[in-house]
Amino acid sequence: MFIQKNKKGYWEAWEKVGGKRRFIKYIGKDPTLYYASLEKGREILEAIKRYPDLAMKGSGQVILAEYKRRILEKHKVSEKLYKTIVIDPPWPMEKITRDVRPNQFDFGYPVMSIEEIKTYSLPINPSGCHIYLWTTQKFLPYAFEIMEGWGINYQCLMTWVKNVGFTPFSWMYSTEQTKS
Repeated sequence: MFIQKNKKGYWEAWEKVGGKRRFIKYIGKDPTLYYASLEKGREILEAIKRYPDLAMKGSGQVILAEYKRRILEKHKVSEKLYKTIVIDPPWPMEKITRDVRPNQFDFGYPVMSIEEIKTYSLPINPSGCHIYLWTTQKFLPYAFEIMEGWGINYQCLMTWVKNVGFTPFSWMYSTEQTKS
C-alpha cells in the first residue's frame, strides 16, 4: 500500500494488485490523520493480542479504553482519607475527530459508565470533606445522582466560563460545572 497526491493536491491510498494500481480510499489534504489511525490500529491490535476478549467490544475507542482500564486496575489507590477532593470522573464520552487536532484518537485514559462512577469509592475523611465534582452540560443530571449515591450533600454549582465551546446543534456549551 502507498499514498500519493492526486492532481488536485489531495492524498489518496493505493495498492498494487497483480501489477496494477487499485484505489483504496480518499485521505484528504493532510495525511497525518491517516497515519495516526494506522498507529492507533497497531495499538488496538496489541490490546487484542494481550486480551483477546476485547475484540468483541466494538469500536477502537472502546477497545483502547478497556485496555487502559485493565492496565490501571493493577495500580493501588491511596488509602489516605482527604478533607478536600477535586474529581473529574472519566465520563462515558467518545472522542470526536476534528480537523483541528487530527492526531487525537482517544482520551489517553479509560472512560467509565455512569454506574461505575456511582460505585467508585472516594477516600473521604469522616470528620468532613469538600468535594468538587467536574461535569459538563450533558452529564449534569448524572452528577447529582452520583453525589447523592456517594452520600454527599449538594451545596452549590460553580461555573467555569470558557472562551470556546462545543456547538453540536447551535447551542454554545461554553461552560463546565463543578458541583460542591
